[in-house]
Amino acid sequence: MGNEKYVYNDWATTPLKYFYFVCVMLAIEAIVYLVRIVFLGEALDWYSYVYYVVTFTFSFAALVGMIKKAWYGPCLYIAVKLLTMVWSGYPFLKQMANNAYGRIIVLYVISVIPVIIVFSLELIYFRKRRLLFTPLPNDYEPQDSGSIGFGADRAYSQASGEDVNKPVRFCRKCGTGLQPGSRFCTYCGAEVIRSDNERTRI
Repeated sequence: MGNEKYVYNDWATTPLKYFYFVCVMLAIEAIVYLVRIVFLGEALDWYSYVYYVVTFTFSFAALVGMIKKAWYGPCLYIAVKLLTMVWSGYPFLKQMANNAYGRIIVLYVISVIPVIIVFSLELIYFRKRRLLFTPLPNDYEPQDSGSIGFGADRAYSQASGEDVNKPVRFCRKCGTGLQPGSRFCTYCGAEVIRSDNERTRI
């Protein structure tokens, strides 16, 4: 149930150019915000300083999450985008304190529309790749077939001459396919607990 929402579940076959681009941009953004905090901290007003500190923290944590293939990485990345979108309205709010309400509102809307479009596309991008990150979503039901196994385990089966279409157990924690007789998940290290009928569960 809910599996139809997720398109990709294999790092080996998923298009990831934009994912790597996002990781590079997160690293650059974290460095830029850190430089602003360190070298411009005293010249910043308090709300600008708070914004830079929060954004740096989120950007760095998002990068760590992306590298660790944890779902909090994309979530924090989206949060950074939301913060940026909200903060982009700050200059317009300062101008609205003086005059030209209608004109300022129009300019703000025009400046935010591209950000909203990119934000929506990124939500779709990471939603399709949800199964690449741990932990797996609550509504995901691991398939009992190697035909949609995860990349590393499927490649291992093909290289060893095993039938990749025979039933394969899956780690209950991260969803990685388990090899017959495994005591631990080769991806996340979770212990395999066997029931009386030898079904493998985590």
